[in-house]
Amino acid sequence: MNHFKLFAAALALLIAVPATSIQASTTDLELPKAATEMSAADWSAYSGHLVAAINSDHPGLRESALRYAILYQDSVDLRGATISMMKIYREADNVKLRRLAVVALGSLHSPLVDGYLTRAVGFEKDEGIKRTIKAVLAVS
Repeated sequence: MNHFKLFAAALALLIAVPATSIQASTTDLELPKAATEMSAADWSAYSGHLVAAINSDHPGLRESALRYAILYQDSVDLRGATISMMKIYREADNVKLRRLAVVALGSLHSPLVDGYLTRAVGFEKDEGIKRTIKAVLAVS
């Protein structure tokens, strides 16, 4: 019976919280129009949504944001999420999420990130992630 009360309280809270109070959601990650039709202002706003999603504590939202960040890497500015992506790479339990973070970090083409990954590759235990880091560094 306690589980039912807890579920009811959580549901009531979800209904009571307006959607505008949520920092980032999966609908914010969808492009408002075709990528070829987006202006610089559109990309700037979209980048802000991606940064908010990557900086969030929601694992599914972060994963989606990393995927979109890689997909649109030539058009988005993710410098505001650099530290969060480094933490995802370093701390995530999910190997696929860690690899996504490495590729997204590589898309920044930042000397800070390149130095970080160069040092990290020597300590990385997972061979798949190690290969991913080396590939990212080869492209940078």
